[in-house]
Amino acid sequence: MTVIVIFFSLRSKNEAVLEAKEEARREIEEQARKFIVEWLENDGKTTLTDKIDTLLASETGKAVAEIKAAAGGVLDGLNKEREVAHQQNERQHDLIKRLSAEMAGRQAPTQDERKAVEESAKNLEAKPAKDYQSEDWMLLGLNAYWEKKPALAVEYFSKAAAFTDAPLIQAQALYNRGVTLGDMGRHDEAIASYDEVVKRYGSAPEAALREQVAMALNGRGFNLLLKAKMVWSDGDESTARLLLSLAMTDVLEALTRRPEDPIFLGNQGYILFLQDQRDEAHAVLAKAIALGGEEVRKAELADAEVHPLPQDEDFKALINSL
Repeated sequence: MTVIVIFFSLRSKNEAVLEAKEEARREIEEQARKFIVEWLENDGKTTLTDKIDTLLASETGKAVAEIKAAAGGVLDGLNKEREVAHQQNERQHDLIKRLSAEMAGRQAPTQDERKAVEESAKNLEAKPAKDYQSEDWMLLGLNAYWEKKPALAVEYFSKAAAFTDAPLIQAQALYNRGVTLGDMGRHDEAIASYDEVVKRYGSAPEAALREQVAMALNGRGFNLLLKAKMVWSDGDESTARLLLSLAMTDVLEALTRRPEDPIFLGNQGYILFLQDQRDEAHAVLAKAIALGGEEVRKAELADAEVHPLPQDEDFKALINSL
């Protein structure tokens, strides 16, 4: 009994709902019919399609005007940001170039340059490392180098070289890595880094790349010179003299590209001195100091202190006499 009562009760409710829905549908159809008839009587000359097109055209025009107004402001802002970014990149490239040149000449950066690099390095702290560009790694490497953190500088210069397809930035990064490795006494690694620059860009016609290749050739020659001194101080004179010959080949090749470079001439003069060609060494070193002044004199005296040989005392006396 209970089941039968429930069944009929549900059936009765369902029928009532269906009837209500049908009545509502009829009412909606009637209202729609009246609306369409009324619209056609009042605006019979305009088709429904034309009416819709007119309405859409009006609304579209408003929307387009609003979009143009908004877009104009956005584009102006983007253009300004692009110009600011371009100026910052130009300043960054100039700073990297100047500091790299100072590394090559063993010159300390100016106070303003150090401040600029320190600020750039600090600003990068807010940027995820995964978003760093090659120039960012270069600036971090330069900052680490001048902060006397050579191992970190080598790491950053290596990343700068790896994260770019731009030949000049890559050549600068490899060269700076070579300088740093040489300062650490890791002469074979320094030679390999310079060698990459020469192999990749030795035949490049661009003036800036030719400069980098010249510096890399000189850097490779200088590290061959230091390696020669190191093995000579260990008693292997024959290997030392062979290395000095290779060093001279590199330095002379560098001088064909920059014949008046005082640093290159200083290295040539030092090699000549160690090869027992003291008269020729005297003439070349005198020219180097005349061109480069006290900075070259200091650099030559400092070089004599690396892996010192007995003949370095005579070399220092010669330098001080010029």
